[in-house]
Amino acid sequence: MWGHKKAEKHSEQRRYSSHVATIARLVFSHAHKPRYPDGMQPGMFWSACLLVALVTLVAGCGSIHPHRAKTPLTREVGSGDPEAPPSLAVLPEMAHGPAASSEHVHQGFSMAMQVFRETLPQPPVDRSNVNLQSWVDKVVTPWLEKRRDGVDETRYQFGAEPSVSASEAVVAHAVLGLLQEDTALELAHIPPPAELDKEPEVAEMFTVLIRNQAHPFVASALKEFRLCAKTSDDEGSELRRWAAFCHARFDRLRDAYAMQ
Repeated sequence: MWGHKKAEKHSEQRRYSSHVATIARLVFSHAHKPRYPDGMQPGMFWSACLLVALVTLVAGCGSIHPHRAKTPLTREVGSGDPEAPPSLAVLPEMAHGPAASSEHVHQGFSMAMQVFRETLPQPPVDRSNVNLQSWVDKVVTPWLEKRRDGVDETRYQFGAEPSVSASEAVVAHAVLGLLQEDTALELAHIPPPAELDKEPEVAEMFTVLIRNQAHPFVASALKEFRLCAKTSDDEGSELRRWAAFCHARFDRLRDAYAMQ
């Protein structure tokens, strides 16, 4: 009898795992330049995805709130800390040269500051399925669209290679990498519905898979850090601190998300 019940429980867990994996893929399938189903707007898409998630999980069956820690945002740079949460404050000091006085860099930094300040609003205190649907529809979707546009505008303000110097390009890649990394971290704050509070194992799967579905942003961050490191290496001693920062940031992020 015990073995039969245990087998049933494992079967249910596998079924829940499959449901959660499908849900997470749906929720983030439009993360980068989404293509929505015919006649469906972004908000409708997100709401439908969350509705599927809640109905599927709740019908078959602790809330997890990741701590939102950020390095205080400031125009000052210079820590060069690859382990700190993403912000402009973690960048290495700028050596005297083209990047230090560049109008492109100044404009890029100004835009990046605005993007960093626009954090994902907190989820509703009441995390019922109805409230989370409304939050995703009215808050998460427009925030993600605005964040993506902000990153694109930051890239534009930094200028396009090869019209900018190597040092300007290094700074741009580092900042863009931090913005993409920050976006992935922000999306990890999407909580499971309150209906799963009594199903901690399923809630944990939901949280882990939501985090994993932010991988497109992590991949973009890794690409930027890789370009930053390569360009810095090619330039040599003048940018060695930036090379070390981007190499370390790349390695840490890759290992944290188990990505190649």
